Amino acid sequence: MGDDSEQKLNKMMKMLENLITEIREIKQENSKQITELIDMNRVLTEENFRMKKDIELLATKVEKNERDKKRKNIVITGIETDNVGNKRLKEQAKSIMTDLLELQVDLKEVYSIGKNKCIIELKSFGDKLRVMEAKKKLKNHPHKRIYIDHDLTKKELETQSITKRRLCGNHEKVMQSFGLTWKFPFKVKFGKVTYKVASSYTVLGNGGSNFPPKPFNVVGVCAGNGIDKMFGVVNCLVNKSFM
Repeated sequence: MGDDSEQKLNKMMKMLENLITEIREIKQENSKQITELIDMNRVLTEENFRMKKDIELLATKVEKNERDKKRKNIVITGIETDNVGNKRLKEQAKSIMTDLLELQVDLKEVYSIGKNKCIIELKSFGDKLRVMEAKKKLKNHPHKRIYIDHDLTKKELETQSITKRRLCGNHEKVMQSFGLTWKFPFKVKFGKVTYKVASSYTVLGNGGSNFPPKPFNVVGVCAGNGIDKMFGVVNCLVNKSFM
């Protein structure tokens, strides 16, 4: 009887030792796998960082190439493009240059990019600068609304769109800053982007009429969005300190 109990105890001890050995081996194996995973994660992180840098570098090169390609280009909006061949389109563009802008410039290529819009590739960057300087003459055109802009890259267009949304969307921050609501009792001319605005204002709310102590520094204007109805001004004013 005693021998049987001793044998059973020895057997159990042996099983326990085996189990402890297996657990130790499993822990060692797990530790090894964890170390391998950590090393693999480090390698992947470094590789991902390098790939990200390579992609950013490539995107920068692509953007630069696109900017260089568009450097001498302008975009004209308001020109007739429907069912118009390239020859007729170029004649219209040439007429705008000579008759409206009073310039003699060389047009390398002219092609439509949509309804009433075309791209003109000029032969020199100097010609482009002259066109951009002279485009203010289009404001006095009695019959057509014609606009001339830079031929922007996709990234530049996205940046421009974000900036416009920011300018047009931040009027609440300006009007309701510091818990106050400001009413600008003057009108501003649309088309400018930088104004020094006199410190004439009306305070609606609490805070006193001596705040703010300095003139507003307006850095952007945009039409629409209902602010003209609320405050009786033509444009949305954006204060630099709240950009």
